[in-house]
Amino acid sequence: MRFFLDANILFSAANSGSRAQQILQQLADIAPCVTCDLALQEAERNLQRKHPDWLPGLQQLLPCLKTTTTVWLDHGAGLPEKDQPILASAVHARVSHLVTGDLRHFGSLMGHTIGGVKVVTLRMLAEELAL
Repeated sequence: MRFFLDANILFSAANSGSRAQQILQQLADIAPCVTCDLALQEAERNLQRKHPDWLPGLQQLLPCLKTTTTVWLDHGAGLPEKDQPILASAVHARVSHLVTGDLRHFGSLMGHTIGGVKVVTLRMLAEELAL
């Protein structure tokens, strides 16, 4: 098992003491957590704009993350262009799960497996793993 974390998951987990942060720490004990440089940059940018006080929380997560280079491919999953690299990077990283809170764009893919990667919310993954 390996977990790919989208930017919105990193954003939420940067909030110290949040349930998202607790779950991420549990995930890191189970298996490697991966993200891509694009998702990490997006999380940092959004934190700087919306919650700069949470940036230290993101820095605390970095030792638990393996960051890969973003892959720019369309897997034909019907995603907007800006979200295609997230799925492609997850597939390329050979993770078991892509964890995202982006229901607007990934909602129709929730619970489905594309290129060997199951798309889930953080809550779905926590329930699957009984965390």
